[in-house]
Amino acid sequence: MQNEDLAKYKTKLPYPISPAKRVETLIASVPDWLRNEEAVKVKVAELQEQWDRFEEARKAYNTDVDALYAQFKADALEDVGLKGHPKAAKAVALAYERGQSDGMWGVYLELEVLGDLLLGD
Repeated sequence: MQNEDLAKYKTKLPYPISPAKRVETLIASVPDWLRNEEAVKVKVAELQEQWDRFEEARKAYNTDVDALYAQFKADALEDVGLKGHPKAAKAVALAYERGQSDGMWGVYLELEVLGDLLLGD
């Protein structure tokens, strides 16, 4: 696997941008006597809709990232010869812990070293 090959494991979805505050936080800041006003109800409904869209986008983003990472793990394990190895999951966890600050390439390089150790190469 080459560093250029890792682009296929990057999500195409934009990172979702959170609304400024959660709706519950904003509602709690509105005085009781003002909560029943129509303008407040409309604003709360609008903010709730924004929050719901954000949550939906966040879940889609995380699902995509999780699927791509699972594919990366499967491909990397096969590439370094650890597919089906009893210590494969531990090797991936350790490689991630040690290499994730350098991105997927760092994880792959760490997994390669661990593969050599586990396989005796």
